[in-house]
Amino acid sequence: MSATADLRFDVRCAMIDVDATLCRWLISFLLGSMHASALKRHWRHYLLFLIAAAPLLILVCLPPIHQDASYHEFADTRRFLGVPNFADVVSNAPFLIVGLAGIMLGACGRLTGYSICWFTFFLGVSMVSVGSGYYHWHPNNDSLVWDRLPMTVGFIGLLMAIVSESVHPKLGTILLFPGLMLGAGSVIYWHYFNDLRFYAWVQYGPLLILPALLVLFPSQYSHKYMLVIALACYLLAKLFEVFDREVFAILRGSVAGHTIKHLWAAAGCLCILQMLRKRQFVNVKRVA
Repeated sequence: MSATADLRFDVRCAMIDVDATLCRWLISFLLGSMHASALKRHWRHYLLFLIAAAPLLILVCLPPIHQDASYHEFADTRRFLGVPNFADVVSNAPFLIVGLAGIMLGACGRLTGYSICWFTFFLGVSMVSVGSGYYHWHPNNDSLVWDRLPMTVGFIGLLMAIVSESVHPKLGTILLFPGLMLGAGSVIYWHYFNDLRFYAWVQYGPLLILPALLVLFPSQYSHKYMLVIALACYLLAKLFEVFDREVFAILRGSVAGHTIKHLWAAAGCLCILQMLRKRQFVNVKRVA
C-alpha cells in the first residue's frame, strides 16, 4: 500500500471516530441542556438547532455517499462558436450579472441589512458564474471542485445574513468565517475522499434552516415573501437538474433541463436582490 493510500486510510479511520464522537456530543447536548426553564424561554433556538443538527447527525451515521460518475453526463453537449457544452456554459452568465449588481448595490450603500454577509452572498453568486462555466466546459470531478466552492460561499453568506437579521445581529457575522471554512472543507473532503455527506449538509441544510428562521423568528424587514419565492426558484432549479435528459427530450433537443436549472437558480438570486432593493426596516422586537 502506498504512502498516500496509508494516509487516506488513517484519515478515514479518524473521521469514523470523529463521526461517532460528534453523534454522542449532539445527543448529550440536546438531552443535557434542555431544562424546563430554558426550553420555555429559548424553545425557538433549541428547535432551530435541532433542525440544523438533525440532518448532520443522520448523515454522519450513514455510510459515505460517493459521487456518481454519470453526474457529468449532461444531455446537451452541443458545441457552438468553439465552446463545448455551449448552452450549459453560457447559461451561467446571469449569475455574474446578478452577483455584480448586488456587489455594486452594496458599494453604493443601498443594501439593507448586514452588508458583509450579503456581500459574501453576492460574491459567491458572481463566482458561481465563473466556476460553473469552467466546470461545464470540461465536466469532471476536478473541475467540479471550482463549481461547488463558490456555491458554498453563496449558501453560507445567505444563511448568515438571515441569521443576523432574525436571531442576533452579531451571530451571523461571527459565524460567517467559520461557516465559509466549513463549506470549503466539505468540498475538499468530498474531492479527496469521494464522500458527499458533509457537502450535502452545506448545500441542503440551508433549505431547511431558512424557512425555519422565517417561521420561528420575526423579520426585521419587509418583503420577506420574496425570500420564499427565491427558495421556490432554487427547488424548481434542482427539479430541472434531476430531469435534465427528460426535459431535453420533451423540448425536442432545443434546451436541456440543466440549462434551465441555471436560469431558475439565477432567478432566485434576482429575487433576493430585488428584496434587498425594495424592503424597509420594520421595528419588530427580537425574540429573546
